[in-house]
Order: sequence, then structure tokens, then C-alpha cells
Amino acid sequence: MTREEAIANLNMISVAFVEPVTKEQRTLIDDTFDMAIKALEQEPCGDLISRQAAFEAFGLSEKSRKYGGDHSGYDTLMKYEIQDILEDLPPVMAELCDDVISRNTAIVQLSHNKTGYDDCDVIIQKDIETIKALPPVTPQPKWIPVSERLPEDLEHVNITWVNHNPKSYYADIKDKPFTATGVYFNGQWYWWSTLCTDILAEYSHNYDDVIDDDIEIIAWQPLPEPYKAESEIHCNCTDAEIAKSFIEDVEAVKDLLPQESEDKDADID
Repeated sequence: MTREEAIANLNMISVAFVEPVTKEQRTLIDDTFDMAIKALEQEPCGDLISRQAAFEAFGLSEKSRKYGGDHSGYDTLMKYEIQDILEDLPPVMAELCDDVISRNTAIVQLSHNKTGYDDCDVIIQKDIETIKALPPVTPQPKWIPVSERLPEDLEHVNITWVNHNPKSYYADIKDKPFTATGVYFNGQWYWWSTLCTDILAEYSHNYDDVIDDDIEIIAWQPLPEPYKAESEIHCNCTDAEIAKSFIEDVEAVKDLLPQESEDKDADID
């Protein structure tokens, strides 16, 4: 089950707890599900790794993955089993980057290959340690071509722009891509600032910040999350810990859920 599916399931289950319960009990149940959903929505610290970095750690180059290689010997064969595992893992944040996968999920999948035979399991455990040693990554928003889709109006985003006809004293930048922050509104791109957005929202146009026709916006991406110092980051949980926490909270409130009465059961008998 993916993180997104778990969130959807929790949302679905939470509405199944209906009356009769008191207002206080309903609030407690709602708070429990809200906490579990928010925990799942939060990015686990250190759990995200690069799929490409994992391939490289096991000596799986792009050429060897495409054309295959020497499959002789158990250790070599395991490489290609690892390749299948890594290739099949879903991206954790597909909307940002297809390369980011869950370290914890990769470890779980590798553990499923343990057979109980010491020689085999020693190799698999070594592979697990390789995954554990990979550095964590922070996914960066991926660039979206404007031909594919445009941002929402008044949403300020990073943009890649190219000037096809600069002034003579800027001739060296002609047709070279640069990045900046822009805002799209009513079919037109503008150089972003808080003032620009306010003017657009109130007057529907801003002549001072409109991007010149000679400048082409070729792609955009959502802005990344603001920087947080390590002392401000409190998340230190894996998928398993999230699930354990949720189960404990459900156990704490299950006695408050509506129960079928004994009289009703007797009537059925």
C-alpha cells in the first residue's frame, strides 16, 4: 500500500464511524484519524533515497540494466534481483521527482528475499546495509513545460526563461536559459513580487512587471518548501512507526465506538 492509498483509506474509514456517539467521543475519533492522516502526509526524515544512487551502489549502470550482463554466481544474480526490486518501487513523490524512493520500503522488499539459509541471508543482509548507508535526499520540484500545463493564476512559481531578442548590450544572453520567479495571470506572465501579485489581484493587469514578448517562458516548477534548521524538524518516523502509532490511537478509542446491543443479538437468534 502506498502512502497516498493509506491516506485515502483512512479518510474513507473515518466517515464510517457514525452515530450514536457523543459529541466529545466524535471529536476524539476525528482527532485520532486527523493525526494519523497528517503523520502519513508528513515526509519521513531520512527515509527518502535516490533510485539512481541505489543502482550505482550495487554497480548497476544504465548500460548493464538495459542490456543485462554476467548472471553467473549467486552474488551476481542477486544484483539483478535487486535491480527488479528497485525498478518496481513506486516513487514517493511522483509529482516532484520519479527518482525518489523510500529507503524503508526498499529494505522491506529486500528482506522478503531471505530464505533461512545462512549464505544467502548474509548476502541479503549486506545488501540491506548498503541501502541503509545511502545518504538521504530532498526531492526538488521538477520542471513542467508550459506546453504541458500552466500554473494556477496568481501562483508564484520558479520559471525558466529565454530572451530571443535582447538589447545589444545584453547580446551574450541571447537564447540562453535563465531562472527567476514569475507569476501567471489571465494568459500573461509577470516578474513576481508581492506588490505585483497585489496589483494583479486588484486591477487585473500590471504594466510595470509584465514580461516582454521577446522573452519566452519555457517551463515552470512549484516553489520548494522554505528552509528549516535541523532543530526545527521534528519528524523522525518510518512507515512502520506511523502505522504503530495509528493502531495505538485506534485501540484507545475503539471502546467509544457504537456497539451492537445484546438485546439486538438475542432478537436475531
